[in-house]
Amino acid sequence: MNNSKEFLKKHKIIPRISFKPNETRTLKLIDDKQDTITDKQGQQVEGMKYKVLEGKEIKTFFTTAISLISKLAELEPEAIVEITQKKVKGERGYLTTYQVENGGIDDGEMPEINGSE
Repeated sequence: MNNSKEFLKKHKIIPRISFKPNETRTLKLIDDKQDTITDKQGQQVEGMKYKVLEGKEIKTFFTTAISLISKLAELEPEAIVEITQKKVKGERGYLTTYQVENGGIDDGEMPEINGSE
């Protein structure tokens, strides 16, 4: 839908990534920043917002998962990683964990970034 694409481009809205259990996504890290969002209960939640390159498209994702933030904090911008969300049965139900692995060598150019997240 061309009008929808034009709207997103005009308002500098970058597509968001949602991780799903057992789905591996290969991403090139571009930038990170501390951010807040409003959760389903209307509360402000602090976390990290990441700008990444997936394929040839700039995208973002927000997380409050300390395990994922800790793993990504060890990496430099431009690193290519494979992130897999896992569900693990714990004492109080299922826990969400993240596996982060080196995703290989960069073999492409990064598209122009339009400033806004």
